Amino acid sequence: SAHLTRICCPQGVSCTSDQEGGLRAPMEASVGTPLWHSLVAGTCGGVIGLTVSHPLDTIRVRMQIATNNTMGLLGTARSITEAGGWRALYRGLAAPCMGYGAINAVAFATDDTAKAVLRTWRGKDAGPLSIPTQMACGALAGVTSSFVRAPVERVKVVMQAGVGTSGSLASSSTAGAVAALVRSRGLVSLYAGTGATIVREVLQYSVYFPSYAALRGIADEAAPRHKWLAVPLVGGIVGSLQWLPPSYCVDVIKSRLQADVDGSRYGSSIWRCFTQIMRTEGPIAFVRGLDAAMLRAFPLHAGVFTGYELTLSMLKAFHNAL
Repeated sequence: SAHLTRICCPQGVSCTSDQEGGLRAPMEASVGTPLWHSLVAGTCGGVIGLTVSHPLDTIRVRMQIATNNTMGLLGTARSITEAGGWRALYRGLAAPCMGYGAINAVAFATDDTAKAVLRTWRGKDAGPLSIPTQMACGALAGVTSSFVRAPVERVKVVMQAGVGTSGSLASSSTAGAVAALVRSRGLVSLYAGTGATIVREVLQYSVYFPSYAALRGIADEAAPRHKWLAVPLVGGIVGSLQWLPPSYCVDVIKSRLQADVDGSRYGSSIWRCFTQIMRTEGPIAFVRGLDAAMLRAFPLHAGVFTGYELTLSMLKAFHNAL
């Protein structure tokens, strides 16, 4: 495909077709993709990836927030479906689906802008950005996107956890969950766990962006006639690896803080949450659900990138036909 923009490399580069119909190595984009194309394609890709992977995300969250859970992945899945049927695995899906386009838009825009500013400041002959510089740009993207991601994941986690403000089952609708949270502590309740979200996003984005670019280059050289396979394959691999500790350990704390609806258990404190988990459950609690997280990440990111490319190709074809 000649329409791989912001897929081949998250730093806002695109690929062009070679004479054999494959893809050359990523190069700096000379003509930007229309913003609305990127937003629509990113949203569609996100919906596809999230729909495929959400059941594993629900299992992950349940394993993270459950005290002394010894059932494992399959046991937790069985417990969820026995209590609420298979639909319970999709509880909370609407919130991330609605917000995923905005999350990606902010992250990619921040990363692209940071790199563009640095390239302008360094001059045209300065060469490619170093790995530490790329990591710093990714970290900045993690900070900015966290303020969009935090409320989305707050609602998602509360619904996946299946608890309401009084300990009863939460509303089955996203709108109902948002209303319940706002009634309990005001709008600020939607941003519970933002500090932990920022830490996690900085850790993940700073590794994700340069790793994706590096692995894409390796995959393209290893299989030049099958470069289209690198989009879902590399996306899935990098998406899974970014969950390795310490980022997953931070995510456990984030999930606990966001599932604490009224803040009575941890008081919105990262340190208090960490020390309480260590004291009552031990270090093992910080890797509980890691298998579900990594299994979920592969289809999520593979689906996101594949959906993005297909949608972008259709939009371009539609635009050219007008």
